[in-house]
Amino acid sequence: RVSPVAYAFDDMQAVLVEAKRSAEVTHDHPEGIRGAQATAAAVFLARRQTVKSGIQSYLEQEFHYDLSKTLDSVRPGHKFDVTCQGTVPIAVERSSKQKITKTPSVTRSRWAETATH
Repeated sequence: RVSPVAYAFDDMQAVLVEAKRSAEVTHDHPEGIRGAQATAAAVFLARRQTVKSGIQSYLEQEFHYDLSKTLDSVRPGHKFDVTCQGTVPIAVERSSKQKITKTPSVTRSRWAETATH
């Protein structure tokens, strides 16, 4: 649910602040907030046409996620991990293999309207 934040704001700082706000309601834990911010940051950077290696570098530097493992190397023996540390890196790696074909239809005014209420 944090992905639309990346479309509602035009700078990374605002995206990170709003991602934190969106996560605090149900994930009021530093790791849950960090995972929401990393997800929103990745979407924001992709929206800005940042190359995949640039997105990976940003997430590794800013959020300290290890994104060096490939999905194929993680699959054998992988068990579901409910934590952001266990899911975000795998989700980012998986989505980095996907081709983005359509931009979600989220408008700034709609997000701003819901974010303020």
